[in-house]
Amino acid sequence: MRVLSVRKRAWQEATWPFALSRLLAIILTYLGTTRFPLVGEWNRHGCSISVHDCLFSWMRYDVLAYVGIAMHGYSVTRDTAFFPLWPLLMHCVGVLLGGSILAYFLTGLVLSNLFFFLALIVFYKLLEQEFDATIARNALWYLTFTPFAIFFVIPYTESLFLLLCILCFYFLHRGGTYDWWLAGLCGLLASMTRSAGLFLVLPYFIVYARRYVLPLPLTLACWREKVGALLPLLLIPLGLGCYMLYLWYAKGDPLLFSKQEVTWGRRFELPWQPIWFGIQQVFDPTLRARFNAMDLAFVLLPLLTLVLGWRRLPLHYTLFALVMAFFPLCYPQFNTLSSFPRYLVVIFPVVMIHALWSKHPRFDKAYLALMAPLWGLNVMLFINHYWVA
Repeated sequence: MRVLSVRKRAWQEATWPFALSRLLAIILTYLGTTRFPLVGEWNRHGCSISVHDCLFSWMRYDVLAYVGIAMHGYSVTRDTAFFPLWPLLMHCVGVLLGGSILAYFLTGLVLSNLFFFLALIVFYKLLEQEFDATIARNALWYLTFTPFAIFFVIPYTESLFLLLCILCFYFLHRGGTYDWWLAGLCGLLASMTRSAGLFLVLPYFIVYARRYVLPLPLTLACWREKVGALLPLLLIPLGLGCYMLYLWYAKGDPLLFSKQEVTWGRRFELPWQPIWFGIQQVFDPTLRARFNAMDLAFVLLPLLTLVLGWRRLPLHYTLFALVMAFFPLCYPQFNTLSSFPRYLVVIFPVVMIHALWSKHPRFDKAYLALMAPLWGLNVMLFINHYWVA
């Protein structure tokens, strides 16, 4: 009975922030496309003139790449930098709807929002079990209205990757016989969505070690259980392995995805170098910055949050968050912080720390009062073709 109650409560709590944010996104899309011109133009456009323009105002930047892959596969070598699971899902559904650009775009739009809604439900259930209902509820609002959560609206990989990561932690938390395999499967799918999915190996091993390595004594039945729980760990890197095998078969180079990252301007750097360059771009007007001060702020904010609040979380959450934060910093685009806030928005342990701090009423009110308007600003910028992460 309690399980049904928790499940129902999770759906209800997830519905409110999700529904409100999507309603606001629709309203801002109408206002933003009707009242403001596209970047570099003077004439207004959008919903009051053309439904087509209104709808396709969200089809920007990487959305075009994913739609292209869904339609034509990896016909463009440069696109192999984009991992295959997300465009594959878009293709499987979009082809049933006619296989047009519009069909693939709408498929991505619907799937992205569906996956985010499911992520909110699982996130609530996870946090209610780890902490309490108040923290879980606040975390949903914080995650939904963080400024760069606009990438949970559009056909990017963020919603799918977030869902898979949270599901992995959820199954690890339950720790049943089949939950280890479900956690490994989520890790496999995550590593087919982004290379960073490999880092789910870390929380998996920590949870496994706490449960099976430290306790004594050891019996034959215990050993069987240990091996059965450890084997699914091998599924996580298998996702990347499958993609490499495909690239070897189709393109003759299993590491082609990594080599193509260089064409996007990504090379190894020490993690503080892009941060330092970002600070220079903010304060040096002679530099042509590809991002604004908000980008720098929302790279530093997650890092500062982890520094101040890491003790509030179980170890596997903290280490996963740290690795997820520093990995993209080591591979910046043209040595800048371009796209970093988008990469960091999926690090849900940061939201967990903020939710724990929401026990202080002033923090809760100040957080939403600051973040929600910035979320709306990013919506307006993105639909008018301004660069937002």
